Amino acid sequence: MDKRPLKVFLCHASADKPKVRELYRTLKRRGVQPWLDAEDLIPGQ
Repeated sequence: MDKRPLKVFLCHASADKPKVRELYRTLKRRGVQPWLDAEDLIPGQ
């Protein structure tokens, strides 16, 4: 069986940004591919 990494889109309210950044780092350490605008959005995209 082909095992693909889990991909996660993180959607949040501005007030939750610190906790979501922490969650983003935790997910990355565990091998998940999270997507967070502040980390993965290239300027001008």
